[in-house]
Amino acid sequence: MNKTALVFSSLLLCACTGEKTPGKSPYFKDDDILTISGQFLDKDQDGLAATKIALRNLRVFAYVNPSQTYFKETLNWFIALAFPMFPTYDTKAVKIKPNYFLKDAVTARDGSFRFQIRADQTLRDAEGGINIALINDGDGTASSYAKYNFVIKQQETTLDPIALCDLGETVQETGSSLDWSWPLPSYALDHYEVRIADAQDNSLLWATRVESGSPQLTLPKSIFQAASIRYAIEVFYHFEDELHASCLTPSRTISIANPMTNLASGKKASAEGIDFTVTSLTNGRFNDVSYFSAYDTRSLTIDLEEDTLVTSINLHNLQFTSDTAPHQLIFEGSTKAAPNTFVSIGLDDETPLRFGNYQLPVPGNYARLRISASNVFSLLQEVSVQ
Repeated sequence: MNKTALVFSSLLLCACTGEKTPGKSPYFKDDDILTISGQFLDKDQDGLAATKIALRNLRVFAYVNPSQTYFKETLNWFIALAFPMFPTYDTKAVKIKPNYFLKDAVTARDGSFRFQIRADQTLRDAEGGINIALINDGDGTASSYAKYNFVIKQQETTLDPIALCDLGETVQETGSSLDWSWPLPSYALDHYEVRIADAQDNSLLWATRVESGSPQLTLPKSIFQAASIRYAIEVFYHFEDELHASCLTPSRTISIANPMTNLASGKKASAEGIDFTVTSLTNGRFNDVSYFSAYDTRSLTIDLEEDTLVTSINLHNLQFTSDTAPHQLIFEGSTKAAPNTFVSIGLDDETPLRFGNYQLPVPGNYARLRISASNVFSLLQEVSVQ
């Protein structure tokens, strides 16, 4: 067994104080000091020296502990304001308000690190667990990154060695797609997640899951609508419910030599039960905070204006108002000659994905496209058509 496989195997099998299984964390007093220590390794499994790292609250259904609601502080402030003639006294130390950001540090020569934080800086999830994310920021450009999520189980937490990863992936551009591929790692893993953003403003264009046994991804170029994109691949080599250990490959920027036009760009869209034209679905602005949202709509229609050859439809950041199953999507099309007569385009009862690429079994010419769901839409960022 090589050194890389050995480290990952020990990481998966080791049951140490930095336990990664989700569950309720112990009770701590507000001023208790929690210690988190460990070691970052480089791609050769040597200590990663002088690297910036960060400790963050991982907000998974997080809430502030009832003992940290600041009710008493607020009440004292109100009394002091309303009744200045009756001073109040509080000998307790002022609590530290929990925040996403906890602490930053730099690793030692051997890659080791040690954080100390107050217990009242943390947040708890619905089960009382304190979820923490440890992030290696690298140099922000080409260095490997690592992210390690865990639940605090004891006042002193010692984590397993955290390895960085570089898959050595390649990206090939064809006439209609971008194709990623990489060698299958020697260590056991659960799955990959690929995230792609606009290199200019870092707005998220696409995110998708790739299963462990299939180290490749093909996406139509119409998804990106940008000549330059940035991507990173996260490798989940330990996965349990909401909490996981993972490593993140270096983010890389690539230029698309021959971008493809989004056929829906700038076209009008309409929604069932809405009496105005929807423009945010087709404006190409992925950094636009004003996403389309409608809490009483189950169908959307994109007007391509002319009969246009359609090969695929992409939905970006689709969400529903309810998690009640089943969720299903139906895609239909109509021609310019009969704009209100919609027919199946071969995509019936499709499983909706937050970022979904739906390839037509047989490309066809359509002037209007209708997307219907079995549940009510709550949000959809963009629709792209190729």
